[in-house]
Amino acid sequence: MINAIVHKLAVRRLAQMRSLADDPRDAQERVFNYLLSRAYSTSFGRDHALHNVRNHRDWVRAVPLRDYDGIASYFDRARSGEPDVCWPGYIRYWAISSGTTSGEKYLPVSMETIRGNRQGGFDAIAPCVAARDPKLFSGRLLFLGGSTKLRKHGENWIGDNTGIMTLHIPQLLRRWHTPGQSVVGLPSWEEKIARAVEISSKQDVRMISGVPSWMVIFSEKVLAHTGKSSLKEVWPNLGLFVHGGMSFGPYRERFRQLAGSFVWTTDTYSASEGGMLAVQDEQNDPGMLPLVDQGVFFEFVPVEELGKDSPTRLTLGEVETGVDYAVVLNSDSGIFGYLVGDSVRFTSVRPRKLVFA
Repeated sequence: MINAIVHKLAVRRLAQMRSLADDPRDAQERVFNYLLSRAYSTSFGRDHALHNVRNHRDWVRAVPLRDYDGIASYFDRARSGEPDVCWPGYIRYWAISSGTTSGEKYLPVSMETIRGNRQGGFDAIAPCVAARDPKLFSGRLLFLGGSTKLRKHGENWIGDNTGIMTLHIPQLLRRWHTPGQSVVGLPSWEEKIARAVEISSKQDVRMISGVPSWMVIFSEKVLAHTGKSSLKEVWPNLGLFVHGGMSFGPYRERFRQLAGSFVWTTDTYSASEGGMLAVQDEQNDPGMLPLVDQGVFFEFVPVEELGKDSPTRLTLGEVETGVDYAVVLNSDSGIFGYLVGDSVRFTSVRPRKLVFA
């Protein structure tokens, strides 16, 4: 019954994702107005006179593009316990990541972003479930992400973004989740993988999810532990591999060898600054549909214009194919005009589909 319900929901949601990506303007305008309504009374909103902003053109004039160093002073204030800095109320969760230019970065993660990421998790499985109905919920769902052991800092909790999201998996879903909270909380990747191999190799795993490099290592250790020649021998019902965090291209052929036979693979684009941002919807097309109704307002800057005084800032409704764009995020964690550091290229505009450039 649960599988049947999930299948119907997936068919409906996938159609909605494609429709919204085909014409994202209304959905993105709703997100834009929502973010503006929540942010204008914050310190950031007052500093940038957001009460005068009525449209994207006003926004571009009011909110400059920034990297982490440019907005860190606001984040530092919020992390020290000051309320209403960039987003209403207190931000209790902070994702830590290592920047190539800024050292350690502390990124705010609001409860609104956490709730949106739950929907993003469903969006990631929707294409496979809608097309093949692999009955994922008749077995186990395996996810290897960052540690859920967070560090307490005053009233805040700091840790890996995937660990923060894993902590907030709905209670109902925990019955299908493997390898379990005691394992996902381990800070050591080597120990985590060893324990996950031991536990999951005895279970009916139907979906695996994680960063491609680590999942290849995990898969190799599963085969070494079981003495089997392919993952499909260990898990005959394995139907889906959801991956993200890095390009899957260099690992695609190796995973096919490890799997032994066809497993649906779904590429995703996620970021600590905004949660799940885009999902691949077709096996024969690497393009990913941007998730336009979640709580992120997207902007795109032609890469060749980075560094200019007034670079062009385009909405999703204005992008073109074949152009390399820097990704700018505005999110419901109070992150605005933020250059993530990623560049993408649109392979289609009806619907919008992007790949990493």
